[in-house]
Amino acid sequence: MTNNRLRFIAYGIIIILFSTIQCKKYNDDFGKSENYILTENRISNDCTLFQMRFSEGDYLLKYSLSGSCKSLKEEVYLRNYSNYLDLDYEHLKDKSGYIILDHYEIADIKAFQNQIIQITEKRFGSSVSLFENSKNSFTLKLSSSVINDH
Repeated sequence: MTNNRLRFIAYGIIIILFSTIQCKKYNDDFGKSENYILTENRISNDCTLFQMRFSEGDYLLKYSLSGSCKSLKEEVYLRNYSNYLDLDYEHLKDKSGYIILDHYEIADIKAFQNQIIQITEKRFGSSVSLFENSKNSFTLKLSSSVINDH
């Protein structure tokens, strides 16, 4: 009988120790700030642009749309993207890494991507290339090499 009680107490102590360690791990992460700052720009009744500016990791920015954005023209998207880079340039991490851009249907996606690349290269002054491409999104890679305008 005493042996069973000792075994029960030992198991209880192990469970309490394990629970305490797990709670400590959870509490260490609790209250930490997010890895990004989220801003938004409502450009029409049915369309909002969201910008997630990352503070850590390889990604600098995610530029996304929300809503149906039926009347969104490419020029408006490009102008807003360019304005965002101009306004928040100093806040963008270390100016090398990845930028994810989400979009809806665009007639000439290659021309659109080239315009985005040109805007990004001009603003960052570094080499920009298309890293990944999918149906409604593409990723740019900003390298640390500087573009020479001779």
